[in-house]
Amino acid sequence: MPHCSGKSCWHWKAPQILRNDAIGQGVEFGNKGAAALFWQAGTVGSISADRAACVMFNGNPGQGTLAVSEPTQGAESVSVTLAGTKYRRITSGSGATLTLDAQGNTVVTIRTAGLLGSTVEIGLHR
Repeated sequence: MPHCSGKSCWHWKAPQILRNDAIGQGVEFGNKGAAALFWQAGTVGSISADRAACVMFNGNPGQGTLAVSEPTQGAESVSVTLAGTKYRRITSGSGATLTLDAQGNTVVTIRTAGLLGSTVEIGLHR
């Protein structure tokens, strides 16, 4: 960790590996943040994607930030499901829609056509 030495960084925990296989790779940073790289549709921890995507999520039950890119540059959109969350609205960012699935989990669909793999950052609120 930057600027850490000895006992001054006792509160930092190593990321927990959630998955590392042909579906995807992902890590969790404590109980608020996670990063996942999907090679194909699948689930890494509490994050699911309907196709290849790079996803970062940082949040709590009240609000969160989701960052998504579609590196193949071939899809019109990417849908990301955040299991265990029930966000109701998008507070920042553009080109995305928010719904809840049958289990009440947040599903964000991001339009990726024409973005050339650029990241879209979306603010979420309960």
